Amino acid sequence: MMNRFWAGGAMAVLVLLVVSLATPAVAQVKLGVVDNLTGPAAAYGITHVNAIRLAVEEINAAGGIKGIGKIELIVEDDGTKPTEAVNATNKVITRDKIDFLMGSCSSSTTLALMPIHTKLEMINLNSCSSSKMITDPLPSGQLNKWIFRLQYRSDRTAAFVAEFADKELGAKKIGVMNDTNEYGRAAADGAVQYLKGIGKPAAVHENYNSGDKTFSSQLLKFKDAGVDTLGYFGYYQEAALILKQAKQLGVKLRVVTTDVLHTPVFVELAGGDANGVIVTTAFTQDASDARSVKFTEAFKKRWGKDPTGVSAMGYDAVY
Repeated sequence: MMNRFWAGGAMAVLVLLVVSLATPAVAQVKLGVVDNLTGPAAAYGITHVNAIRLAVEEINAAGGIKGIGKIELIVEDDGTKPTEAVNATNKVITRDKIDFLMGSCSSSTTLALMPIHTKLEMINLNSCSSSKMITDPLPSGQLNKWIFRLQYRSDRTAAFVAEFADKELGAKKIGVMNDTNEYGRAAADGAVQYLKGIGKPAAVHENYNSGDKTFSSQLLKFKDAGVDTLGYFGYYQEAALILKQAKQLGVKLRVVTTDVLHTPVFVELAGGDANGVIVTTAFTQDASDARSVKFTEAFKKRWGKDPTGVSAMGYDAVY
């Protein structure tokens, strides 16, 4: 009786051992990413997520986070839509039980998902969106301790763009044009307030709605006012159309903007009309320091494309 008991016990241990050997090791850290993989901001979200994937792959190949273990990456698309951002955030936190969140590249989607991860007390390291509202104090006056950001605030970057147009380009009349989305409003406000502060208010300030196709009315107002330099704050799809229509209407404008147009997709859409557009950026693939060179080479090898500023910020955020 005793011998049969131990034999059975040994068999049970053996079965458990075989099962454990056949089961892959579970990652010790779950990183959830909610981003704009489709929709009007996809050019930012895709390269951002690709850089995040690269960083995770490198870290895991080196054995994972020292003293903790490997990272499991879980990515959800928010379609550049606030409602989908809410749903995606709920999924990765409640269904997938992530440990940390990164989301999202569009300011409007980030602002939509913030109440979700804040209520659930989940840290969000945002490395892409730029609205000042993201890190502004809560209605209570306290700072939101559940969100951190690498990206520059769009209102401050746009103010720098306006300053550059005035001091470096010697612009005589500066116009401002923006999308009515969260990024566009916040950025344009920064540029407009800066110009007012130096006693050179914007000669013309026009806006448009995401998805608009015709901009002749706004462009002719810039032409009639003698605007020579345009501070543009909107996405790449509309920018390409605006430049094309400006040429057709004989409206000559130097365009300055933030890193919103620092994406190869803008150049693909605008073609030769992109020549002369001046953008800000947190990173360029031409950077010569060793760390940047290594990152650029690794990104190009993995994805077959050059990284952008948001790529670099996503990569750094993971590390």
